[in-house]
Amino acid sequence: MLAIESASKNKDEAFEVIKWATSKEYIEKSAKQEAPSGTRISTYGNPKYKEEMTFHSGLFLP
Repeated sequence: MLAIESASKNKDEAFEVIKWATSKEYIEKSAKQEAPSGTRISTYGNPKYKEEMTFHSGLFLP
């Protein structure tokens, strides 16, 4: 879960970062760079993502 602190002075900017970090485009890019992306459960069921993420082969959800 990602959240924005209620006292944040930059809520709009923080929301933009969350949107970017959870976007399908970022997930695909991170797979190609072998960086884990745990923000979308659906990602781990995606055959293309599994193919790119060979170093995490044993960690995918069924």
